[in-house]
Amino acid sequence: MPATKVLIINPNSTSEMTDGLRQAPVPQPDIEYHFFTNPDGPPSIDDEDTCHASAESCMKALLDDQANGVDLTQYGGFVVACYSLHPLVNKLKAETGKPAVGIFEASVTTCLHLIDASQKFGIVSTGNNWETLLTEGVAEILGAPHADGGTRFAGVGTTGLTASALHKATHEEAQQLMKDATKRLLRDQRNQGDNRNLVGAICLGCAAMTGLQKTVREACNEELGEERGSRIFIVDGVSAATGVVLGLVRMSLMSES
Repeated sequence: MPATKVLIINPNSTSEMTDGLRQAPVPQPDIEYHFFTNPDGPPSIDDEDTCHASAESCMKALLDDQANGVDLTQYGGFVVACYSLHPLVNKLKAETGKPAVGIFEASVTTCLHLIDASQKFGIVSTGNNWETLLTEGVAEILGAPHADGGTRFAGVGTTGLTASALHKATHEEAQQLMKDATKRLLRDQRNQGDNRNLVGAICLGCAAMTGLQKTVREACNEELGEERGSRIFIVDGVSAATGVVLGLVRMSLMSES
């Protein structure tokens, strides 16, 4: 049986960010991971305007197989590597009729599988504007009030940098910013004084954060102590979305046989 091909798409134009995505998927003998960078996208997706503009330009580029050498028909599924409710996900579903998964949605649903009913999950992201955008996005995914993202959501801690700026920062700078954002998220939740709703999982809220799980773990241990900090799940959206899309592809293959 031929290998199943999955296309992991970076809808911005920063190819170095795409290179960072290559470490996220778990290698499997029957799976081929291919990667695509939007040649006409913004360097960084930092708000709703760049999010929607990147979806339009990326879909156009993906359909231009002569210019970009992409044949969408060869892929069993797609991952959109932008941490937002990115319109490209639905565009790919409509165009191909195949599974397409966004890293934001996949990380949220993965957290709900990992934590118990008394716990919450939070997100560590980039620019401060994402605090509102991601809170509203979580609310939309969960069908909860937009004001707080719902009772299972602990909130968003941000680094204050754009995705491209975080990617270009020195390793030491990126680590410190990630630690500070993680600790603020945990501290804000503790300050609410409700020990029944401890943070049980933290999402890496940007594709540029792939590979920084260890840094977030260190921040959890430093803020909460190793016994409690080591119990928090750290969820990489690209890994989560890849796992989800492979499950969906295999389900569709089984239904066809």
